[in-house]
Amino acid sequence: MKIDITFLNYEQCQVMLSETPRDGVLVVCQTDAAGAEVVLGRFPLTGAALPIAIPIGTERSEELERLVFHEYNGDTQRAVAHRLNLAATLLARQALQAGVYRARPSTVTRVAALTIAYNEDFVLPKWVDYYGRQFGLENLYVIDDGSDRDPRTYLPTAVNVIRQPRTSFDSWRLSRSLGIFQHFLLETYDLVVVTDSDEFIVPTRSAYSSLADYVTRLSVDTPRRLIPTGWDLVHLRGSDAAIDLSQPIVGQRRALLRNTALDKVAILSDPVSFTPGQHQCYERSEKADDLTLIHLRYFDYEFSREKLQRYRTTTWAANDLSAGLSYHQRQEFSALEQEFQRFEDRYQGGGQETNVLNDFWRAQLGV
Repeated sequence: MKIDITFLNYEQCQVMLSETPRDGVLVVCQTDAAGAEVVLGRFPLTGAALPIAIPIGTERSEELERLVFHEYNGDTQRAVAHRLNLAATLLARQALQAGVYRARPSTVTRVAALTIAYNEDFVLPKWVDYYGRQFGLENLYVIDDGSDRDPRTYLPTAVNVIRQPRTSFDSWRLSRSLGIFQHFLLETYDLVVVTDSDEFIVPTRSAYSSLADYVTRLSVDTPRRLIPTGWDLVHLRGSDAAIDLSQPIVGQRRALLRNTALDKVAILSDPVSFTPGQHQCYERSEKADDLTLIHLRYFDYEFSREKLQRYRTTTWAANDLSAGLSYHQRQEFSALEQEFQRFEDRYQGGGQETNVLNDFWRAQLGV
């Protein structure tokens, strides 16, 4: 069920419903004025009254790419989008299926892993190595967004590579591509793992021998859209040795910094509609404390600087530029330098939750 409400101010109000949909109700609120804020929310309903969230104001710059983020308060999920005028039209559902829909499996036996990548010649083989050990190379799907070097020339032939022509870095297009392809894979797979090519999901504790062990124990008789706990593996330049890229990264870096922006929906038994950046989806999702996501974006300063240079020189979609999407991918080099200094300060001086890449995680990853 979807309810559209148009009003000229953000006074709190309630909508009375005559029925309670199983997955809650999707609400879109906006003003008529151009450039106004948009409030999005999906609420699991326990009664007839539906409160509508109030905009919370300006987001921090490092969270701009998410645009929509969730606050968890009991059974209530709220999502607030800031400065996004296209949301109302882009949220419109499309009927993509005909005939009898697939039966829901009682157990997980077939799992696919999906990513989308552009010029990720270094980390993409590591993604393939890790998830190939979990689910088999033939169950890996890489959407290549027009890389200069065709991944089919350096990845194992069993990996499924779908090449797209290069247009521009368009966060909406990328999120739609992943959502549609994930929907397609669920026609024949019980579960799909969706991550960026530098994101690696491992069990949080040794009660599970591997990610594959975890997902095959899942109950999927109801929709599962799971969110692991996210950490950045960071380069502490004051103490870490120079990286040797010919050797596994996990043997050379240990410092982890908690990053709630990496708490992203990634383990999926049902179709989703991703928000830009693929950090969230419009459907209901749930935290999975037994899963940890390790992000390899900042494991080395020089590597991060080279990646920033690639993205600063690529063509960006107008929507990304106007809405501030993926802002950190276009930042000044001085901002990256400051970010690495903050890694050092936060890890040594507190102010952010820290951890170390323990032996269990290191053995799991092997990259």
